Amino acid sequence: MNRQYSPHVLVLDGDPSIRALIQEVLEEAGYRVSVAAGAPTNPRDIERSGADLVVLDPGHGSDGPEWRLLLAMERDRHAAEISVVVCSGATNVVLAAATDFEERGYGFVPKPFDVDDLLRVVADRLGRLSATQ
Repeated sequence: MNRQYSPHVLVLDGDPSIRALIQEVLEEAGYRVSVAAGAPTNPRDIERSGADLVVLDPGHGSDGPEWRLLLAMERDRHAAEISVVVCSGATNVVLAAATDFEERGYGFVPKPFDVDDLLRVVADRLGRLSATQ
C-alpha cells in the first residue's frame, strides 16, 4: 500500500471487541482507522469524517440505524461516493440482500470473518474507488 496516502476507514460496530479487532487488523495493514459504536443518523457525518470506506454491521434487521444510514448514504450525492463493506453475523438477513448489495457496490464479509478476507474485500472496494477517481 502507498504509505504516502493511507485510506481512511471508519468502522461502525456495536461490539467493542470486534471494533478493536477490525481496527488493529486495518491499522497493521497501513490504513488510518476511526471507530464508533453506532451509526450516525446523518450521512453527511460520514462524509465529514473524511472516510474513504465504511465497514459496518447493519445488525439483524432492516429497520436498524445502520440500515437507515446505508439508505441515507445512497440518497446523498456526496456520501454515496464512500465505499461500504458490510461485516455482519446476521448472515441470513445479509445473504438475502447479497445481490442487492453487489448491485450497490458494497462488499460483504460474514462474521466470524477471516482476517485475509476482510483485508481483501476492503482493498477491493478501495481499489474500485480509486479506479473511478
